[in-house]
Amino acid sequence: MPYRWEPTANDLLKIEEGSRHGLNIDQICACVGISRQTYYDRINDGSHPELSEAYRRGKARGTEAVAGKLMELCMAGNFKAIQFYLRCQAGWSDRQRISIPDPMQVFDEAGTITEEQLEGMARAYLASRRSAMAIEAEAKKLAGPMDSGRSGNSSAFLKAVLLYHTTTEQAARAILSGGFKDATGNFLTDREFAGVWLSDRPLDENDGTKGGTVLQVSLSAPESAIAEFEWSEEGKPYREWLIPAVRLKPLIAGVRIVSPK
Repeated sequence: MPYRWEPTANDLLKIEEGSRHGLNIDQICACVGISRQTYYDRINDGSHPELSEAYRRGKARGTEAVAGKLMELCMAGNFKAIQFYLRCQAGWSDRQRISIPDPMQVFDEAGTITEEQLEGMARAYLASRRSAMAIEAEAKKLAGPMDSGRSGNSSAFLKAVLLYHTTTEQAARAILSGGFKDATGNFLTDREFAGVWLSDRPLDENDGTKGGTVLQVSLSAPESAIAEFEWSEEGKPYREWLIPAVRLKPLIAGVRIVSPK
């Protein structure tokens, strides 16, 4: 009987790490010890969807790491980094020009822009980002501990990962009394998944959620503990995770309703 390669957990880890470090499919297959054809055969026959998931997850993690470094440079006042970010994310180019005084406005009209004008935009963008960070820091300070009845050092909450879950008021009360339960569905894929949806910011009906009641979930573990459950989608302005309830429960430090008050 001819040999048929079946991916192991170690193979999936190699695929994810190779993708995270920017390797292409041929290079990743060489690390795993298989041919490119074998890799695609297992994907195309539908027997191992986790291969594609590992590749996409690694690519998302690599992008997140590089984007984080770029943002650090922007926050430190590196104008080259800020200009690069604005060109890639805000739609500005060297063939655009300013037609009104607002330096943060994006224009479609073709023309020219000087380095001085672009630097002015960068300075305005940096100022706005610092203001947003200051507001966020103050909001977290006012929020206080997630769960006043929980024992332990309150400083742990200051370091906690804060995530959000939007649902109905009735469901929110049930979660507070009995814990999270898995939601199941295909979620626009060709297979069924189960878990609890969490995001890095509160979501509303404009983001496709229903209910209007937002729970703030504080985790006692670092973000790396939930990395494998992140759902990455190009162009989405927020991050989202689908975490099985049984895996989420031991990570929760506190849960509370933050909206409506």
